[in-house]
Amino acid sequence: MDGLKYWFFVERDEEEPTMWNGWIPEVGGHSEGFATCASSLERLLDNAVELADLWVITCWEENREPVQGSVPQNKRTYQVTPSLPVRSAWLIRKLRQDAGLTQTQAAEQAKIKQQAYSRLENPSQSNATVKTLEKVAKDLGSRVSFSLEKSA
Repeated sequence: MDGLKYWFFVERDEEEPTMWNGWIPEVGGHSEGFATCASSLERLLDNAVELADLWVITCWEENREPVQGSVPQNKRTYQVTPSLPVRSAWLIRKLRQDAGLTQTQAAEQAKIKQQAYSRLENPSQSNATVKTLEKVAKDLGSRVSFSLEKSA
C-alpha cells in the first residue's frame, strides 16, 4: 500500500559548480514544486527526504492525495520516500478512510483516546511506537511491514 515515492531531480549548480541543486517537480497541481541545494550529493539526497515530507504534509493539510509527477527526459533522477513517521501517519489515515471509519470510531476500536489517534494520523505530529502502529494497523485489517537497507 505504500506508494509514497517521489522523483527527485539533481543537477550541478551552473554558477557555483561546488553546489548541487535538487527538486521535486510540480506534482498534482502544486505549481512551485519543492527545491533545495547542498554542497554534496549525499547531503542533497538527505534534504530530498525532508522535501518529500514537506510534500506529504502539504497534501495532508490540503486534504488531497499526494501524487508523483512524471519524469522529464535528460534529468538525473532519484526516487525518494518520506520519513517513516510521515509515511506511517499518511498510511494509517488512508487505511481508516478506506475502512469507512471516523477517527473517533477508529480510536474506540483501538482502545486509545481520540486525541492520541488524531496525532497518529498527523504527519507533522506522529511519533508512534511500532507496537501502537501494529495495533492500529491490525484493527484496520492490515499489518506493519518495514525493512532496513544498507546505505549506498
